[in-house]
Amino acid sequence: MYVPVLYFMQAMPVAIVQELASVFFKDMGIANAPIVVWTSLISLPWSMQFLLGPLVELSSTRRRWVFQAQFIIAICLGLLAFIIHLPNAFIFCLLVLGTMAITSALCNIATDGLYILAMDGPTQAKFIGVQTTCYRLGRLFCVGLLVLLVGVATRVDKIPLNAPRGGYIELKNKDKSEFVTSARIGIQNSSGGALTDDEGREVLPKLEVPAGTMKLTIRGTGEVLADGKTVGRIAYLTTNNGQTPKGEIIEGGVQLGSTDERTAEAKIPIMMGWTFGIALAAILYFVGFSTASRTTPHPAKDVRPEGDEAAETPRNIARTVLIVSAGVSGYFFLNALVRLIANTLGDQFNQKGWLLPKENLILGMPVHGNPAMVEMIQMIGCLAVLVTSVILMRQLLKGSKMAEALVSFTRIEKFYAVFGFILFYRFGEAMVSRLTPLFVKDPIGKGGLALSNAQFGLISIAGIVGIVAGGIAGGWFLSQRGLKRGFWPMVICMHSPNLLYVYAAYAQPSSIAVLNFIQFVDQFGYGFGYAGYSVYLMSIANRGNFKTAHYAIGTGLGALCITSAAIIGGIIQSNYGWHAFYVSAVLFTIPGTLILLVIPHDDGKSQDEEPPAPPEPFQGYPRPELDDGPG
Repeated sequence: MYVPVLYFMQAMPVAIVQELASVFFKDMGIANAPIVVWTSLISLPWSMQFLLGPLVELSSTRRRWVFQAQFIIAICLGLLAFIIHLPNAFIFCLLVLGTMAITSALCNIATDGLYILAMDGPTQAKFIGVQTTCYRLGRLFCVGLLVLLVGVATRVDKIPLNAPRGGYIELKNKDKSEFVTSARIGIQNSSGGALTDDEGREVLPKLEVPAGTMKLTIRGTGEVLADGKTVGRIAYLTTNNGQTPKGEIIEGGVQLGSTDERTAEAKIPIMMGWTFGIALAAILYFVGFSTASRTTPHPAKDVRPEGDEAAETPRNIARTVLIVSAGVSGYFFLNALVRLIANTLGDQFNQKGWLLPKENLILGMPVHGNPAMVEMIQMIGCLAVLVTSVILMRQLLKGSKMAEALVSFTRIEKFYAVFGFILFYRFGEAMVSRLTPLFVKDPIGKGGLALSNAQFGLISIAGIVGIVAGGIAGGWFLSQRGLKRGFWPMVICMHSPNLLYVYAAYAQPSSIAVLNFIQFVDQFGYGFGYAGYSVYLMSIANRGNFKTAHYAIGTGLGALCITSAAIIGGIIQSNYGWHAFYVSAVLFTIPGTLILLVIPHDDGKSQDEEPPAPPEPFQGYPRPELDDGPG
């Protein structure tokens, strides 16, 4: 009973921070660039699981870690449902989501450790399929069903209308105009934007509708109102002897049948819909917490550290804080350094994503001063924190078990090849998975697909069905071929569907059936190829005496890949558009594919470890981690 509940719940905060947040931030009217950068940064705690693993393993019990963390996550979800209405909601949401990410990372480590300690090897293998399926059901609830419910409740339907006799409505399809006598016209999506027809073509002249509009009205005169405020007027064109439009606006009204105007209205405002949706997630999470806390056993091996180990707990906490401080300050130091270099080199190198802003903002608050000087101050401050953290960290880590756990991972056979594999195997696919929610919601004019939340929920469901089917197929394939012979077919199946998104960015298809197919094939390939990644990662984690810490290191480095891919992908997209972004994602799959030539496939062991026990026969598809599975 407890395994399905724990892993359903494990998926929820990960899916909300890494995927759902992008959707409701888009509905709040936030631009793509800050969404990508900040959702990637608050996802860093999962990247740092390799730093947090020793803390969980060497202090308190795994069970206590799990349920204290789950209680905090439930509180964060409850807060998130209401703070989205506050002024500066974006900043407050990031703070709550960041807290939830840190807590979730600790909870993930403890949950995996509890799973290992509560069962013997054959029982673990028996529940791998249940574990993975329930994790993906948790993700399905958050990015599929929840978004679909919000989309249906907040949808503003399209209004059917006809041009006056002898006239046309002009629609923009990419870079060319098309002329029709009738169309169903509505708001592009919940993020606002232009008026479009059912096929996503923009009405000309372009009329911008604000994000969160709840009521759309088209009057008989062609006047368009959003929540009672006029945003413009539809122009109707005459023809030249029944041929091409002349460009003259017909005076008079639009033919609406027996009425002078028509109105479409959502049941509830868009942000109120998100309040109800996130509150529903919070209630479900709290019910899961209450259930799991009563049904999860107390494994005999899950004991609180005693004696010298117990005395080390405060020092382990201090070590972890210093390690995380070094990682975060190091990131922001390098970020500031790159931005200053780009600014110095000139406009030809100063691409979006690294631009120094005209207005200095730190956590959304204006700061006076020259942008370069403000960036320099931030860089110097981060460097000071980095140096201080490293000096203190080296002193506290010297001779400790935490240091031994971290160093032992670097002693595995061909460490640098394994390190490169973890970082780059999924890099291109991570770019696609993190930015595609923004692609499907971006306006047609910006290269996106302009889907509503309800449509986004539908294709997300198709994708999750695909990843579950791909995981099952990948597990069966591995059991037949083995990892060494099966890796190449798996990596090809994982990366080749990215070409479908290259097509989608070029053709901008409006058919939901086509988009469901693309999402299903992409996620099936990802689930199929991810099976090999997960099995290899577990084989690496088993090489030593710190299995929980080693698995956390591997999953944390994998999450670092996702964060880096999202930031780099966001910079490419903001500069060159969606088509160039998906082409670059295809190119980024090459390093992770070629590294299969050099990684070790035998049962290598660390220099200071006992030989590993013979592996159990493969009995099911593996459990994934972080953004797409447990871990």
